[in-house]
Amino acid sequence: MTNTKALEDIKTIRQMMERSVRFSSLSGISGILAGIYALIGSYLGYRIVYLENTILKYREAYVLENQTLIHLIIIALAVLVASVLTGYLFSRQKARAQGRKLWDRSTRRVLINFSFPMVIGGLLILIMISRAYYGTVAPLTLIFYGVALFGAGNFTLKEIKWLGAVQTLIGLTSAIYPGYGIVFWALGFGVMHIIYGAAMYLKYER
Repeated sequence: MTNTKALEDIKTIRQMMERSVRFSSLSGISGILAGIYALIGSYLGYRIVYLENTILKYREAYVLENQTLIHLIIIALAVLVASVLTGYLFSRQKARAQGRKLWDRSTRRVLINFSFPMVIGGLLILIMISRAYYGTVAPLTLIFYGVALFGAGNFTLKEIKWLGAVQTLIGLTSAIYPGYGIVFWALGFGVMHIIYGAAMYLKYER
């Protein structure tokens, strides 16, 4: 009986230590909503690029038009802002429910490890756009996002590392098929976020 209690105490201490170094306030619902936002954005982008043409038809020429590029950037930024805001609100709510502060040492670690690859990737993407290498944008966004998630996963829930690995693989596959960037965006940022969010909700929040 004493040994059982000792093991339970050790388990409790371990969980407390993990909570102090790992960010655990990520919300599955926010992941699902981010995926939905991405699917809506991908649909709008697809309509802009492919117009009335058949599904999955290759139409890279339209992306070369400045007006089209501006529209795609606006959609991408809108999806990004909506996803970040949703993630923040749901994470704050979950942190309060856990009785902990949202902004602590673990949060800073996650943001630092996530932000560095994203900033480098963002700068590289801007360079590619300035050189009119538009076919590299979709693969690079997915690859650097995946690398950022994989790095941040060391300081948060382990599922983040798996999501990062999958996003990176989708990005590499997208590089093989550059004419279908929007389709891979929908798969990576949309479908995979919905699957990840649902899994997180069922495992940690239900």
